[in-house]
Amino acid sequence: MLFLLDAQSRSGINAGDLNFVDNASRFFRLCAGTQIRLAPEITVHLGKSLKEHILAAGCPRVGILPLLNALRKLQPNREHVTPLHADFFQVCLLSKVYNAAHEVLLDDIFDVDPHTTCMTPTDLFSYCYYGGMLAAGSKMYSRALELLMQALTAPAVVANAIVLAAYKKLILISLIHSGKSISLPKFTSARVKYLLESRWQGVSRAEYCLPNTRS
Repeated sequence: MLFLLDAQSRSGINAGDLNFVDNASRFFRLCAGTQIRLAPEITVHLGKSLKEHILAAGCPRVGILPLLNALRKLQPNREHVTPLHADFFQVCLLSKVYNAAHEVLLDDIFDVDPHTTCMTPTDLFSYCYYGGMLAAGSKMYSRALELLMQALTAPAVVANAIVLAAYKKLILISLIHSGKSISLPKFTSARVKYLLESRWQGVSRAEYCLPNTRS
């Protein structure tokens, strides 16, 4: 069934095809994790196709449970991050159903294993960025700062667009949470640190129009 659905997703079906959405959602609900972990690349493509059809149909909330099922079954254990984490976080954000991601946000992630889950650097940056936004939306500011900082300190040759966006959000959330901007740790990539600080130097409370929350 996995391969049939994947073939269907690649066959040029109309964007927002709700029949495909129903079939893929049912598959992720009923399939065994041991089955889909044998074909992680196909599973990830199917999950991302499901998300794109759901977004095209204008109903991101429909994707919350299927993508949660998919990422949980793709994970060898809860210490692994998968490419579908970011897609799950994205539909939660678009639906403004922040509490749906609460349990996943609190998972302690220690393994980024491309061989097992087909993770890419972009998947990791997106996981950190969307996760940080969800945590901030739930007023879990410490967790938000932790995730955004991970996006900034993950190995990278250059500061990509996601990293730049994460840095700006990091400053904003830090100002909201503690009243002061946060500094990058010493182990941040030198090139990334230079590009970030040169791009956003001078960012201040006044620029964000934030009141002074500290007495």
